[in-house]
Order: sequence, then C-alpha cells, then structure tokens
Amino acid sequence: MKRLLLIPLLGAALALAPGCGDDDKVETDTSTTDTADTTVADTADATTTDTGGGGDTATDTGGGDTTENPAPPALGTLVDRLGRPGVSTALIGTFESDATTKGALKDSYNQAEMADWGDFSAEIAKNLGIYDGADATCGNQLLAAEALSASRYAALAGALTDDRIYVDTSRATCTTYLAVEANATGLIPNTDCGGRGLGYDVIDITYSALTVGALSGVTDGVNADDGHPSAEFPYLAAPGPAWPGAPLLGSLVDRLGRPGVSTALIGTFNSDATAKGALKDAYNEAEMDDWGDFTAEIQANLGIYDGADATCGNQLLANETLSASRYALLAGALTDDRIYVNTGGATCTTYLAVEANATGLVPNSDCGGRAPAYDVIDVTYSALTTGALTGVGDNVPADDASPPPSTTTFPYLVAAPVAQQ
Repeated sequence: MKRLLLIPLLGAALALAPGCGDDDKVETDTSTTDTADTTVADTADATTTDTGGGGDTATDTGGGDTTENPAPPALGTLVDRLGRPGVSTALIGTFESDATTKGALKDSYNQAEMADWGDFSAEIAKNLGIYDGADATCGNQLLAAEALSASRYAALAGALTDDRIYVDTSRATCTTYLAVEANATGLIPNTDCGGRGLGYDVIDITYSALTVGALSGVTDGVNADDGHPSAEFPYLAAPGPAWPGAPLLGSLVDRLGRPGVSTALIGTFNSDATAKGALKDAYNEAEMDDWGDFTAEIQANLGIYDGADATCGNQLLANETLSASRYALLAGALTDDRIYVNTGGATCTTYLAVEANATGLVPNSDCGGRAPAYDVIDVTYSALTTGALTGVGDNVPADDASPPPSTTTFPYLVAAPVAQQ
C-alpha cells in the first residue's frame, strides 16, 4: 500500500526538477523553517523526508512487501474437451470394433491442442453419414450437402471440429444450443443468443442435428439436470443436504458369528419362559467385553448334550476327568462369537475346522470359517454330542433356495427371483 502512495510523490519531485533553473546552481533556503513539516522514518519499509521548501523526496529502501505472484502451474495432459459435449461419444471412434483403437482415438481427440483440431475432421465426417441415415432419409442432416459426394458432411464436420462455443451477445434470449451456427447458415433462422447454457439439453440437440437436421426431435429421455444449476457464476447447483452421518445403532437383537449357540445353550432348559427369553435377549445384546458373562450358562448346558449319545466325556474339547471344569474349554470357545479362518487352507468346506485342528482333536487343513453353504447346525450339534464335526443332523441338509446362495461373490446372497410376467 505504501508503494502505491509513493508513486505520486516521485512524480511531483520529477515535475519540479525542470523548474529549478540552472542545473549547476544549488539553492539553499536557510531563512525559513516550517515547523509543521516533520521527518518520518519507517525503517521497515521506506524513508520519507520533507525539508519544508525543497519539495517532497521519497526513497524506498527495498524492505517493503516484495511478494510476487507465483508462476502459473504446469498443466497436465488434457483428458476431455469442454466445448461441445457428445462429439467424442457420438463421432470419434464410435463404430470402431477394436476397443483399444477406439480408446486411443478418443484419448487423442480429447488431448489435441487447438492447432490440431482439424486432424479429426475426416473421422467426424465419416461417422456423420451413419447418423444422417438413422431416420431413413439421407441428406437431411444439418449442413449436409444435397448432392451425394465425398464432401457431403464436410461443413458440419468442420463446425463440430471447432470446439469453441459461439454466442450472439446482441440477442435478448438464450435458450438453444447451436442456435448461432444454425442461424448463420440460414438453415434455421432464429434470434437466440445460442452459446451453451447449463439448462440446454445439448445431447438432444446434438443427436437431432445429426439425424433429422433440426435442433429438436430426437431425445435421450433425460430432459433436465436433476441438480438445478444456478444462473450465476460458477453456475453450480446448490449443495445437497448434509450427509446424515452414521445412524444411531439400536439394541442388538442377535449374534451373527456362531449360529445355534443361543438356541442350544442359553436358557434352553429353563422352565420359566420369561426368564429364558430375558436370558437369550441379554446374550444377544451383550457387547464383546461382556461375552464372558455367559460362559457359566453355556458350560452348565454342555453337560446335557455330552450325555445325549449315552457316552459322557466324548464331547468336543471335553476334559476326560469328571470335574466342574470338564466343559470349560468348549464353553470358552463358544462364548467367543468370532469366526476363525485359516487363510493358508486351500479348501473351505467345514465350520469349526480351524478350532478342531488347533486342539488336535480333528486334524485337518480346511480353511474353516463360516461360508453360506456350510451346515453349521449339523456341525454344532455333532460337536456337542459326539465330539466330531459330523454325525448328528437336523434333517435340513441344505438351503432350499434354487439356485443356492453364492459361495464366491460378496455379499453371498441368493440370486434375485425372475420377475413374473
């Protein structure tokens, strides 16, 4: 700010110089002292001295604001044209059967500098003929020559090669894309300012011009932007509603890891239905830190299943010695509602396979986990009664969905049913 103020002071000093008479003569005024004028020294920026009679002299010592605008950023590779939308999609490599060649041609078009735009006129003209015949009438395309010749589509190809947008600033209304071009050729006289407003349906107009030679008549079925762009620069739509954030979680209603545990081992043999329900709800709603609170309940019920085959002690992980802790090991494993997977296993076929292998009771190389196709209920009841991973079933061998759930594609759901006609 101080520099701007110094400019007129320097100008005044220079203007006074020719009026001082003989350049070799030095005049000194010692008779008058102007006490109203003072000397101001700003060592941080500039020094200004008013001598009272010899004019103002300003000196910028160079310690002021020397900030300069940064150099413009280096531009990367162009990735798209911004003027005429739809040209690359409709007219550049569109009917090229080789995907690699098509992609390379579109990239080349989008990356071309203005001086090279004309390199694509032939490609555009070649494809214009296909659109011209889309309505079964050749020659009615915008700017198409009436006579059949190699240059029939040259005029429109040249116009579309030019990626600039033309606006007639003398016009009062602006409603239609390509209006200036259509008026200039006399094909569609109009008084529209043209250009490319955000509300213009440029795709409909482009395809209409390419096929029926008008600025309307062909549509892509998308009649407007659903974002309602602004009429003021930078013409963006108003921001949408704020992201609602993660929903508040309600109470847990079920465990997702080990199915069957609540059914078989939580309050299962409690004769009081209310107490049984409350215990199962408490188990399902428990946070991970509280899972251990149910170890004793699970352990108490494991003994009943261990004797179901009339042989006590053969339950998976059961201690051979009869004691109060005989079923503690399996109870602890089932209290942990996490699923374990051996990622080094080549096959995945069996629930609880990792746990059984880790204890050495059922050596195997299965990856374990819990895939949708596993019969986890049969495996659970087999482990609880016979100590094996098979042998006891519930007579439901598989999911009755046809086709069955996917075992390879997330989220592993059954295919959606075919809609009935």
